[in-house]
Amino acid sequence: MMIAVDFPGRIGSNPAVGPPYPSRPRLVIVHQGALGDLMLALPVLDGLAQLIPDVRLDFWGRPHLLALLAAKPYLGRVRSCEGSELAPFLLDDAWQQALVPAFFREADGLVIFGQERSRGMAKRLQQRLTCQVLWIRSFPDPAQRISVGESLVYQVRAAGWPIDPGLPMLNPLDEDIKVVTDWFQIEGWGRDRTPVMLHPGSGGRHKIWPLQRWWHLIQWLMGDCGVPVLLSLGPADEVVWPLAASAERAGAHLISGVSLPRLAALISRCRLFVGNDSGVTHLAAAVGVPTIAIFGPTSPDVWAPHGKNVQVIQSRWKDSEAFAFNPETTTLALRGRVQASVERAHHR
Repeated sequence: MMIAVDFPGRIGSNPAVGPPYPSRPRLVIVHQGALGDLMLALPVLDGLAQLIPDVRLDFWGRPHLLALLAAKPYLGRVRSCEGSELAPFLLDDAWQQALVPAFFREADGLVIFGQERSRGMAKRLQQRLTCQVLWIRSFPDPAQRISVGESLVYQVRAAGWPIDPGLPMLNPLDEDIKVVTDWFQIEGWGRDRTPVMLHPGSGGRHKIWPLQRWWHLIQWLMGDCGVPVLLSLGPADEVVWPLAASAERAGAHLISGVSLPRLAALISRCRLFVGNDSGVTHLAAAVGVPTIAIFGPTSPDVWAPHGKNVQVIQSRWKDSEAFAFNPETTTLALRGRVQASVERAHHR
């Protein structure tokens, strides 16, 4: 399942044993996953930082996602994973002559998050590097029925690294918070009239709560509750644009094309976030805002976001219902646990 040996300075069952740590140990983290995957890995990253004094974590991954970690004191350099430097290490017949990226050769240790294909890459890099390599399977075997976050932590601890994991936690940068605060003041949104953020999209279309239900939620929030609504739209959310257009005409504010750090700051200043099983919902949970995560066909036992203020609601719908949308339908009352949960959060 994994490759696991101690780093220099010994990260193991007894981290006090062995030679002292270098002046500032440097670990390289290979993480090429999506937003939700990174949020679920946060407890491991934070745990490593707590375990190893003054560690620096350099990342081989997606810079626009890793910008979310800017406030983390352990964040070092970031290299984009978009190149082909690691491609030979995925092949049986090319890795022995391939040049190992200098980014890896300088490391005190290498941690690779990935699925089964990356396991072979980790083995090959281990043979070419003097530092030690740990491979962590990104997603658990479906038969395990364990959450992704628990699976990641379990693997690291099973490798002999006694990390003390917590919940995923992100603090937006002060500069982004200021921009959001200034905008809220311009709009007249204060403590008694704080917006609700909705994210009706998802990277998987089968995970999108029916658009008509989102529409009734928007109408109820803006009409009956008198709450400002911010509608977050990502680059893969084209399917929800008919809903977004109607919501904008009704007075909702569309949030699209902003950086992830700015989006995190926006979410953190809202009274509530409601979203599907998506990376943005994991982001909301990590910044600590009260979060309602609506799950349909995917299992919340495996994929649910973790956080102090997270409520998961399992819903059901027919495939034919998902994208049927009629903005003229305004008489259907919103029923069920989503409304009840939103109403409780609204009146806190």
